[in-house]
Amino acid sequence: MNIRESWVLFALGSAFFAGLTALFGKIGVEGINSNLATFIRTIVILLVTAAILSLREEWRPAGPIQSKTWIFLILSGIATGLSWLCYYRALQLGPVSKVAPIDKLSVVFAIVLGVLFVGGLSRSIQYTSLTTLSYAEIPKNLMSSATSFSALIQQFAQSFGVGLTALVVRYAMVQRGHAIVAPVDLMPGFWTIGIASLVSMAFFLRLHAQAGADMGGRGKDE
Repeated sequence: MNIRESWVLFALGSAFFAGLTALFGKIGVEGINSNLATFIRTIVILLVTAAILSLREEWRPAGPIQSKTWIFLILSGIATGLSWLCYYRALQLGPVSKVAPIDKLSVVFAIVLGVLFVGGLSRSIQYTSLTTLSYAEIPKNLMSSATSFSALIQQFAQSFGVGLTALVVRYAMVQRGHAIVAPVDLMPGFWTIGIASLVSMAFFLRLHAQAGADMGGRGKDE
């Protein structure tokens, strides 16, 4: 394996330089507006990145840049800028030993947001499928009441899941003596959600093998 192409090497480099960023940033932000410090840092990053692109002759893209790429790069840039502004302000107000660990919660946020964003389509399909199966045997004159009741049950189930997970995370914090949520405190919450999802599968396993066949235009006689 070529060490220059190893993702582990670059991941370690990222962690190392992130540590230097927090240390140098804490020293450099003293006696200066945090927003101005972020602006100066951004200029330095632009110069360093431009130098790397020039040395590697990578100014010309390999192909046309799609509009989707532009949109998400712009959104990523906006998020990065807001993150830096908050980070430098936090360094100005608090000790780096406490700011840096909280900043690492970005990994947890990335996982949660990724699941919510990427899983949105599959979740919509899942809800549509479950709703279709649930309403398959309901008379039309009771459909309106069934819709309201189903929406109520779904909201209750989601609220119960969020509340239960929050209690588990809080219990983990108390057991570890943490005043602020740490990544390790969130793991029991993730396990709780996973176990609840597995338990819910037991209800679907009770469905008949031909459940929903009529809704798909295929009768049970086939």
